[in-house]
Amino acid sequence: MPAPNASSGEKSDKAAIERRKAYEEKVKTSLETFIKRLLTLPIKDHQVEANLDLKELREICLRAREQFMLEPALVRIKAPVVILGDLHGQFVDTLRMLEKVGTPPRQKLLFLGDYVDRGSYSLETVTLLLAMKVRYPRAIWMLRGNHETRAVNKQYGFFEECQRRFPEGKELWTLYQHVFNCMPLAAIVSERMFCVHGGISADLYSFKQFDRIMRPTDITDLGLLTDLIWADPSDSVTDEAKYIASPRGVSQLFGKKAIDEFCANLGIDCIVRAHQCVQDGYEFFANKRCVTIFSAPSYCGEMDNAAGMLHVRENLACSIYTYKSLIPLSKKPEESSRRLIGTVGHESRILYGWTCTRHSRLIDAYLTTTVSVEFGVVDEEDVAERERHVDRRRNFDKCFVFGGASRPEVANPAGGRGFAA
Repeated sequence: MPAPNASSGEKSDKAAIERRKAYEEKVKTSLETFIKRLLTLPIKDHQVEANLDLKELREICLRAREQFMLEPALVRIKAPVVILGDLHGQFVDTLRMLEKVGTPPRQKLLFLGDYVDRGSYSLETVTLLLAMKVRYPRAIWMLRGNHETRAVNKQYGFFEECQRRFPEGKELWTLYQHVFNCMPLAAIVSERMFCVHGGISADLYSFKQFDRIMRPTDITDLGLLTDLIWADPSDSVTDEAKYIASPRGVSQLFGKKAIDEFCANLGIDCIVRAHQCVQDGYEFFANKRCVTIFSAPSYCGEMDNAAGMLHVRENLACSIYTYKSLIPLSKKPEESSRRLIGTVGHESRILYGWTCTRHSRLIDAYLTTTVSVEFGVVDEEDVAERERHVDRRRNFDKCFVFGGASRPEVANPAGGRGFAA
């Protein structure tokens, strides 16, 4: 019997590989087209008309699910990165923010969850980010929020939106639940910042626990996963108690002592979380070892809050950007997406852990102002010396950006190494 023709088999394999490459390139092109189309949608009266295609949504969901399953439940990200909190279907606001901070692959983004519900454009909001995740998996990360659970988003708008916009709405909604069930639950930025939607848990004592989390998974109303997407910080929690039951009726509240112990035990400096609407778009807690970032301005068209975003630089210096609408609440449409106006920003300065970014001109009719938080300004020479020292040492025990100063005696007077004043 003659030997099989090896060369013909090799040619067949090469042809299959080439076909696969061609197909993947076609998929990339389709994703880029979809992303560009949504990013450039015309906005009229604070509304958009995306004309989403069911086939496109299904394809993006299936690929996003696969991509999330390739990632661990605890993702590790290297700064620089921009961190955003709750978006809640406020798609026009999301477009405005992305327009200013940038999009993948040039800008790395970390979202802390709650993409759907409340606003009128949950499908556009979450699907745009999912498409970016599939196309640029190493430049965007999406954590799971409490609204990325079946019980919650069936009640607060996403289920109704899917049914209203597509005859196959129930099937589509179910497909998104499969995606949500695969999302990572937390992130660590440069090994120093623990990022999560809700908060910390008394049940979390080692990051290795995330390796044992089986996905896909739904989240019930008890346990570690529930705390990660539901817990809140509160001044009402005593140091002795550390954790108490939450008035939400699910999960718990955690206090300053709980944060201090959590950071010390797990070797991190601070906690970045979302989950609560805060007036200025950001709010500090526990001597600035914890910060809440909320990125849905004029929440639900009823709140007069700003949106916040946290920019973490490579050396872990941080800036907060805030977005504020000037349209009176009584005149706002039901979908709380608003036209934003810009102002001249503040000069760059070190604020002992927070850095206001320099804006030298009026930006345009949609921009925001950078946050101005007076924690103690250091002169330019001190700033330069501090940056050189950090670059030389990279020793977070003795000189770290969150400590805020090149002289140890002016670091956080309350102790610890959070977002220190």
